[in-house]
Amino acid sequence: MSVITLLCLPQDGRSVLQAGLGGTGSADFYPPQKHQASRNYRSPTPVAQLEPTMASPLQGFCHPLKGSGYLSQGIRSGTHRGRTEFAYDLAIAIGSPVYAMNRGRVIAREDRYPDDGGGRSKISKFNYIWIEHADGHRSAYLHLQQGFGRKVALREGSWVKAGQLIGYSGNSGFSTAPHLHIEVQEPGSLGKFTKTVPFSIAENCSGGQISRSAG
Repeated sequence: MSVITLLCLPQDGRSVLQAGLGGTGSADFYPPQKHQASRNYRSPTPVAQLEPTMASPLQGFCHPLKGSGYLSQGIRSGTHRGRTEFAYDLAIAIGSPVYAMNRGRVIAREDRYPDDGGGRSKISKFNYIWIEHADGHRSAYLHLQQGFGRKVALREGSWVKAGQLIGYSGNSGFSTAPHLHIEVQEPGSLGKFTKTVPFSIAENCSGGQISRSAG
């Protein structure tokens, strides 16, 4: 299985294309309590493994846009610092389909903010879907289109397959232009976005096991 080469490559902030930048910044983010997972949902026990690195990233993820869009902000650049250092921004038109990068269970979602972008004052006002995978790592898909929940019938506790439609890209929250912000987070509590980890993306969703390091 080939791997998309744009991932896990640092970019100098000056060379990042000025389209579709934004994110949650370096501050911790706490999803609203009412959007946390159902009480009946039990988080899986994380699998012990070596900490992912840029030389040995997590594998088993597929492209959330099935190859569409382009990298507008890479890791350790622009707003991707601190907690979000291993996040990526993919510039894409509003309303483009977004797919799960790996199988897992929806642990939280938000769908109430308009697609009008903005600066840091909107740093926590973005629509998103948050999926926890079998070993406890979580993937997050940010700046989704307002109203995506009416088109995709997913709720907290819903199970999804790799490559399954989970939403539509938008321009909600801290964003200079329409784009999809994606990240994979280390295991943690359901109520808090945790630190991002390096991960690689395969071109398709035909298989792959999460949390297996390269090499």
